[in-house]
Amino acid sequence: MLLPLCGASLDLAWLQRQGHTVVGVEGVRMAAEKLFSDANIKHEVTEVASGIIKFSSVDTRLTVFVTDFFNVSAEVIGTFDAVFDRFL
Repeated sequence: MLLPLCGASLDLAWLQRQGHTVVGVEGVRMAAEKLFSDANIKHEVTEVASGIIKFSSVDTRLTVFVTDFFNVSAEVIGTFDAVFDRFL
């Protein structure tokens, strides 16, 4: 499941705890750091391509790519069966 422009939304951690594999894309590194910190999820941080940082839970079911959403491709983040975007 892809969540574009996810910010620090706890929806991602909730979906992961429900057994889903979740991928977010966020433009601000601090938001990804806050998400993993607030949800108390152990994770690793790697640079997967120029300008693209990947935060990934140790169980690999929650991943957040930090980059411009228009800079991502299926080769980098994969393909998805569902996209979730929440409007407030």
